Amino acid sequence: MAQCSCGVTEVDDAGLSAAEVALIVITVIVLVLLALFWFFSGKQMEEMLGKAIQRETPFQCSCHLVSPLVPLKLVQGDLGSVKCILVGWRLGLVTQQWFIKDQQIKLDSQQGGCEDGVSLPLNSPSGYRLKTDPPKIDLFWTVTPVTLQFTPSQADHEGAVCRCRVRHRLTRRSVERIVTLQSIFIRPQISDIEKISDDTNAKVKLQIRADKFHPQDISFTWSVAGEKVTSESAEISDNSNRTFSAVSICPVPLSKVQDPGFKASVVIEHQSVGKLETLATQESLDQLSPPTVSDIQVSEFKGLGQPCTLICSVQDFYPKDITVTWRRVTGDEQRPIRAKTVTPERG
Repeated sequence: MAQCSCGVTEVDDAGLSAAEVALIVITVIVLVLLALFWFFSGKQMEEMLGKAIQRETPFQCSCHLVSPLVPLKLVQGDLGSVKCILVGWRLGLVTQQWFIKDQQIKLDSQQGGCEDGVSLPLNSPSGYRLKTDPPKIDLFWTVTPVTLQFTPSQADHEGAVCRCRVRHRLTRRSVERIVTLQSIFIRPQISDIEKISDDTNAKVKLQIRADKFHPQDISFTWSVAGEKVTSESAEISDNSNRTFSAVSICPVPLSKVQDPGFKASVVIEHQSVGKLETLATQESLDQLSPPTVSDIQVSEFKGLGQPCTLICSVQDFYPKDITVTWRRVTGDEQRPIRAKTVTPERG
């Protein structure tokens, strides 16, 4: 009788080995660390660009982030700028288009990329220039500051809309930023400190003028012998070209002005220049100050054959002795005519 033998095979079902478990744990830790690195790097980049940055979905555009346009203080006649920051990868394939008042500023034909770190002159008529600073390369992206440089003027740039359009030549996706240029500052033209009255029985009045400035807010702080003194309220007037002029007058006792060591100063504060100081001494105040003569204006005219009154203003001169002569011009002939001089009283 045949015998049948059955064999039994034992299977080791002890689970994963220690090496496999360790490999899984290490992989999880690496993934967590990468996620944390990506998160905090992104937060750092957003803080660098500012809270106002508009977020783009990663890899929607090779230029991931474009900061808002930031115009620096724009002063007429000085070099001004509008700045932004490009952040992304392969910025060498990024092109930029800049617009002022919806008019495109065309780049020269030889255009450098965002990673070249070069300055690019722009075409006429306005003399703009695009300056690209050297990029900062990180592990995942490149950061490139870009500056549009130009000389601002109140007529051309105040209230103008500036736009920057960034486009990647590979993905063909674009991002646009817009900013409105606000007030264009104009520096005041400051006169010397002048003596406008020399009454031996009263105070001497000193005057300083600030002309053709913008915006309107301006302040004058007078000092005599190092101590601040009270001055009259500044008179501010409008000019036809949207600028302003101001006159500040400071009464000073005659005894102080006659002091050989006399010194007076005025600190003028305006948004375009910050603070400016002008000094005067006894010697400078004793210098002659030429008069300012206005145009001749018609004060009263009733009709042909009737008397006509003409007015001409003569002011801001020193010393006080002055002669004013009126002449009637007929062809090549000039004849003196009688006129009345009126001296306004100063409070």
